[in-house]
Amino acid sequence: MIRDERLARITEYVQNRHFASVDELMNVLGVSKATIRRDLTALNETGAITLTRGGAVCNEEDRVPEPAYNEKRSTNAIEKIRLGEVASKLIKNDQAVILDAGTSTRAMVPFMKDLTGINLVTNDIAIAADLTSYPGINVTVTGGQLRPDFFTLRGYGAEEQIQNMRADIAFIGFDAIDINSGCYITNIDEVALKKRIISVADKVVALCDHTKFHSTAFVLVCQMSEIHVVVTDKEVDPLIVEALKQQDIEVIIA
Repeated sequence: MIRDERLARITEYVQNRHFASVDELMNVLGVSKATIRRDLTALNETGAITLTRGGAVCNEEDRVPEPAYNEKRSTNAIEKIRLGEVASKLIKNDQAVILDAGTSTRAMVPFMKDLTGINLVTNDIAIAADLTSYPGINVTVTGGQLRPDFFTLRGYGAEEQIQNMRADIAFIGFDAIDINSGCYITNIDEVALKKRIISVADKVVALCDHTKFHSTAFVLVCQMSEIHVVVTDKEVDPLIVEALKQQDIEVIIA
């Protein structure tokens, strides 16, 4: 089991049980005590869990519960439209593109109608439906299991399909961004797919309005070094912009 998968398993285990001991995690994951202690220390530093004597507890009081889809779509709707318009301009004709599921990436769709020669893959059936009238975009929908109350496909089928692809550019939304530790989401079941998308794209673009830099979420998806471009809005703190640029991340203000 690779380290990222192990960290995700530990986080999920602690969250489900509220507390887990070092010995318990050793038995569940089949690794040494030293490995578990290193993993818990790393997760504690990201805020995913809190170290306690002999183990770790979850941080439920710090987590932001994931809102319903329609609530997500209406939150900061004007900013999402601006982000979507600006992000869409990063796509060039004849490219292979991945649009991750989400309301931020869906906001790009109205501005993509004039593109041609695009091979686009998405795990969002709402995005796919929105694109049906765009003759210049060849749409592929991943397999996977449909998430209840959302339009997201996830799981083994989606992950395997993405793994065998290559994209010129991928657009991903996150629930929270910490400029020091990385990008987070609230739903652990979607972490593996986002990691796959990041791994197959030549350029990774994160869409996030300014509020995402002041939010917290459950589980780490990637380090900031894995993001090439951040598209955000004009309300973002200039200090955050400068910190991102110091990490060689292009920042585009919508």
